[in-house]
Parts: sequence; C-alpha cells; structure tokens
Amino acid sequence: YYHPPLTTVRQPTYRIGKSAVEMLLKLIKGDTMVAPEIIEPQFVIRASTAPLVQ
Repeated sequence: YYHPPLTTVRQPTYRIGKSAVEMLLKLIKGDTMVAPEIIEPQFVIRASTAPLVQ
C-alpha cells in the first residue's frame, strides 16, 4: 500500500477475460461474430490527486 493512496484506473480483468474466451469459442465453432463488447474501466480517485487550481 502507498501513502497517500494512489488514484488509479481499475480494469475489470475478469470480465475482459470472460468476454475474450466467449469470442474465441464462437470463432472456433464458426459462429458469426457480433460487435465486440465494450467494457468500461473505472476511474478511482484517491488521495494522490488534488483539485485543479485556476
């Protein structure tokens, strides 16, 4: 752990992996491909950022 806690971007790796495997299985079976799923990351604001000063 870091002090102060770092602001980061959380990647939903489980969902990304699951989606990739499902796409691969469809390709292997010869199914038609649908548009890829867009999986949004999550911006996690912690103590390492400050408000923008004008």
